[in-house]
Amino acid sequence: GGRRRRLAGGDPETHATQRNAMKSAPSATGPSRLQRDRRTPYSDTSSLKVKPAALTPIPIQLVLTAETAVVNNGSVPNAQIVAAMAGWKWVHSFEDGFGTILPSRVRPWKLIQDLMVAAVVNGFVPGPVKPENPESDWACIFADVRIAGREKQANIAERYVAACERGDASFQLKIGKVWTCEDRVNGVCFGGDSEVLMTEGGHQLVRDLAVGDCVMVPGGTAKVAAVWRAHVGRSIPMTGCIDTSCIDGVL
Repeated sequence: GGRRRRLAGGDPETHATQRNAMKSAPSATGPSRLQRDRRTPYSDTSSLKVKPAALTPIPIQLVLTAETAVVNNGSVPNAQIVAAMAGWKWVHSFEDGFGTILPSRVRPWKLIQDLMVAAVVNGFVPGPVKPENPESDWACIFADVRIAGREKQANIAERYVAACERGDASFQLKIGKVWTCEDRVNGVCFGGDSEVLMTEGGHQLVRDLAVGDCVMVPGGTAKVAAVWRAHVGRSIPMTGCIDTSCIDGVL
């Protein structure tokens, strides 16, 4: 039988590298055959019978390739993580993947990516966890859905277009990361180029936040109450207030 995956564990990068190395090894039996290098975009546009906008989308299967559903990069005990994830839709079936999605259009790719994240996270907000490291102020579990491997999104998008053109029955997206658990330390300010974790699981630049956006904060979620910008040509020290977080002009 295959190896059983766990709900929580360490960084799966090493395991993924080993699996990819075994998959790419030449076969000891049977002749070799030429294959297109999947690391480069599909550029033979002359073979496309119809434009991507006119293609009919095909179902996309969401498959988990990671050894764990929650990567624990902090000091939170695994027992706490299991309890915090008890209400997640896929907590007992993530080994079998996350079902199938059907986008309304073949492009843009961000449409498919957002649909993938929504299907995997399923609106779930993990319960509270506490770090064992005395130097950490708090800890949290956040959605960090990533496609497995190092293939560029543009390449994956082109492969999906090609699959729709061929009329394949389905397309498979291999997910290499779902949730991350990390320790946190208070008193940190972030610049406009920093990414902030949104409650739906995606990331957004601090400078692009708007009033009403929902973000993850220590102990739960919060809405952006105000945004102000000033062009003064110099750095402005940010200060913290009780029960208030300041992130580069976003309150």
